[in-house]
Amino acid sequence: MLRSQTWLALSLVATGASVVVAGCDWDTFDPRLGAPATGGGGGVDPSAGGSGGDSSDGGGATTGVGAGGPTDCGRISLVSDAFDGTELDDVKWDPETSSGSLAVAGGNIDLTLGTGSQYGYSRIRSEYFYDMRNASVAVEVVTITPSIDSSYTLSFFASADGDNNAELRLRGDQLQALRRRNGATDVVQSVTYSPTNHRWWRLRHDGNTVYYEFSSDGTNWGVLAEVDEKYVHDFSSTQVIMGSSWSGLPADMMARTASIGQLLGASNPGVPDTGGWCKAERLVDDFTGAQRKAQWKRSGGDSGSFAFQYEGEVFLGLDWGDDNAYYEYRSAQPVDLRDSAVSVEMLSPVDEPEGRTFLEVVSQGEDDEIELSVVAGIDDETMMETVELRCIWRDDGNVSEVCPNVAYDANAHRFFRLREASGSLYWEVSADGTTYAELGRLQQHPFALEDFWVRFGGSADTNVISPPPEVRFDHFNVAPGG
Repeated sequence: MLRSQTWLALSLVATGASVVVAGCDWDTFDPRLGAPATGGGGGVDPSAGGSGGDSSDGGGATTGVGAGGPTDCGRISLVSDAFDGTELDDVKWDPETSSGSLAVAGGNIDLTLGTGSQYGYSRIRSEYFYDMRNASVAVEVVTITPSIDSSYTLSFFASADGDNNAELRLRGDQLQALRRRNGATDVVQSVTYSPTNHRWWRLRHDGNTVYYEFSSDGTNWGVLAEVDEKYVHDFSSTQVIMGSSWSGLPADMMARTASIGQLLGASNPGVPDTGGWCKAERLVDDFTGAQRKAQWKRSGGDSGSFAFQYEGEVFLGLDWGDDNAYYEYRSAQPVDLRDSAVSVEMLSPVDEPEGRTFLEVVSQGEDDEIELSVVAGIDDETMMETVELRCIWRDDGNVSEVCPNVAYDANAHRFFRLREASGSLYWEVSADGTTYAELGRLQQHPFALEDFWVRFGGSADTNVISPPPEVRFDHFNVAPGG
């Protein structure tokens, strides 16, 4: 098949209902975008404008987050935050406000709503997705000042995506338990709110049941409602969201501030929990099935690029006529790369000028990076096209190479691997995914690798490539035939 025919085929398949098509997943929230909920709309609704994850993602994974039974790593306990500094931890949390503000002080985070817009909101959502199976997440609602109002909503979510989540919500004077499954929302239970008795809110998963709970002291809990998980989600990959919003401006036209104390995640008694992220080798995928698995919920790209899976491969379609078209698969949570490795089969890289195809691990703040990539360009002296490997490490923004000017060989360099062992980093390639050769090594590297993101993908200036290239991957941390 010609490249132009391949691109047309990819574009047509990507418009089908059964194919994952997604641009950047991190849309701005606006309650006007959300459809009315069955049990009453409004609130800080992840389904309105995106959840921070892609609702097209599947729930399964081979190992690691999203796999089988509960893992002992990447657990919801990692979301815990005492808010005891002077600034929000913007590595852990993504703050979002409109006609509102938020501030951290005195062991609280204050979510303030102004009265400049009836669609105002103030919220935080976790940057990561956690394994919340047989675990809980709780929050302390210290005060709401000057008082609750019929137009005011305070929401607390354990969310798989915008269409599937469990929510505890204060709407007017009612504390409500809500379930959302495939976009349909129901109010399961509602009681009159008591600031004293309902100071603590908790969402807990146990077995196949989701419990909506409250407490006056954070120790003794009452059950507001319980729901079978099949009406919510499986909690293998869960994002935490806390926020306030208007469903119409208050009659007194006064701002409202919710002071939130501790937010605590915990595994249920007897459930193993290392308290850290999963080892990198536990993030595996052979890309079977049409849906992207839960472990890649942070994936995305520019608005015109897309990705889908077909016959055990990942296909990336880069936007046409874009000087920075890109799409990447990105892990839903960081991994621990110490004495571990990540690898991927690079079936079809961007091998034309201005193209780059990569496997990377990146620090949470993205100041540090370890990259093995195929980079295509034009030699300044000969004006000939070049396709070369790059072994790059970036420390606080300073870039160094360990394998410059290595010509790319599609057969010998079919598999890429980044590996750490005993304090040294290795950039490696393989023809068969079994026996690897070293391209470069960094002895006694400067990185703390217990919490790095993993991503792979492609980018190109598609203004100079016609038609845009096909980019294909397979076998992430999986040996062929494995």
